[in-house]
Amino acid sequence: MKKHCVRGLIGGLLLLGCVGGVLAAPMNPERTEALFAATAAELDLGGDLFAYLEMEDISVVVLRELKALAALAAEEAPPAAQAVDFLDKLDVFLRAEGLHDVVGFGLSSKPQGRGLYAFKQFLAINPEAAELRFWRVMGREPRALAVLRAAPRGTALLVASDLRLDALWDLVQDAVGHFGGPAADDAFQTQLAKLKDEAGLDVAALIESLSGELALCLVLDRTATVALPMIAEDYVAPQPGLVLALGVQNDLLARTLIEQARRNGAPLEPAEVAGRPAHLLAAAQVEPVPFQPALVEADGMVLLASTPELLAAAVEALEQDNGLLAEPGYRALADRLPQENNGVTYVDEHFNRAIRALQTAQMQSELDETESALPAKLIERLYSWLPMGSAMGVRVVKPNGVASLSVGPTGGKHVVASLAAMPLGMMAGIAIPSFVAARSQSREAALMNQLRMVDAAKEQWAMEQAQPEGAEVTAADIQAYLYPGALEPLPGHVLEINPIGQSPVLTKPDGTTVTLY
Repeated sequence: MKKHCVRGLIGGLLLLGCVGGVLAAPMNPERTEALFAATAAELDLGGDLFAYLEMEDISVVVLRELKALAALAAEEAPPAAQAVDFLDKLDVFLRAEGLHDVVGFGLSSKPQGRGLYAFKQFLAINPEAAELRFWRVMGREPRALAVLRAAPRGTALLVASDLRLDALWDLVQDAVGHFGGPAADDAFQTQLAKLKDEAGLDVAALIESLSGELALCLVLDRTATVALPMIAEDYVAPQPGLVLALGVQNDLLARTLIEQARRNGAPLEPAEVAGRPAHLLAAAQVEPVPFQPALVEADGMVLLASTPELLAAAVEALEQDNGLLAEPGYRALADRLPQENNGVTYVDEHFNRAIRALQTAQMQSELDETESALPAKLIERLYSWLPMGSAMGVRVVKPNGVASLSVGPTGGKHVVASLAAMPLGMMAGIAIPSFVAARSQSREAALMNQLRMVDAAKEQWAMEQAQPEGAEVTAADIQAYLYPGALEPLPGHVLEINPIGQSPVLTKPDGTTVTLY
């Protein structure tokens, strides 16, 4: 009991100490005004939403209070000293990497006409921290990402980014040694050496061979469909496919992928795709979705696709500039955003509608024809109050912070409404599946209970009538041993009484059966 009280007290002090410490930090009105002005300059005023939070020294104060509380706890519980040590290391790490240099965060939304909103976010940092490693990881000078050119037509979801992989790799290695100590660092380096010697995988060289640009494309075919029996017996969805484009500086990545496939017993065979030398995995199908991985090197990139057809579409987009970047819907959004950036996210309306239809079908599939369609209707209603359309955003690394700018059908009013409706949505998301599961469990229990009663009545009838194993039994024979209506199955179900010694059987509307033994 004492331990629980101490833990509760420490937890409460932890929360109050953090909040109190931050609020108790001295305020400088001039500095606050300067930080606000610097952040506001990256946002839109005069729209339907504007929010700002000064963050200077928040992480420093929070860590300081956490360390003080952990030290206090360590006086009575020595193991808490480990927390003090970890927080000390975390403080040094955050300071060295520039994470203590975050000074503000703001967001804004402004109507653009034609049902579109410009939504902006800005994470402000001290300009002198821009060359520290964490912020260098975010990307080089903003530019038009080359990997976007490989996105084929029909791309419904695109995520592209430019990262300083060399800085990220150094950050990861240093973090292992910094937090885990020499033993963890030695183990990590030993594992890397083992991968190189035994698996032929030189992680450091591989990372060095990459440019840092990557793009992942989810393509939804506008004509071809696939049946998804795991959702519903007759549910048909757009045929999906994947394309991955990775910027490279040499052929090491392609050679490594081909070699690793061979080592794993799934060799990539030489082939030709769109007139270029390529490699394909031997015929492999993952029903119901077509799947035959294919690889090609093209224009400083390694392109990987889930099928040779998609790989050909990516190569064509790259060579003829007729892929996603040429589609009117994409251009209508892209032209409103900075062309030079460090990351792009694009979500097509087709993708949003496909996800909505899939989730609604999944909910409906949980019910049988005897049940209300209310759960599926509620899910549909929760979706329908938000605007449906395509959206696009970019990330831009600046000397004084990281800006995120997006254009889409959702504005500030929708964000606020979402926050207001979120509790209802969460409750529905939890309650509806639970309700469906509870009804399903209740139905199963009722079926089993009916079978037990029928089986007991059969045994009693056989004993009183001296009937042998295998004797036929009718409903009229055992009705006297049951309450009225006990032999009536649920709607859509069929009851088979079966001979003595065999379990009675209930057949469900979907053809599956329930038995006792």
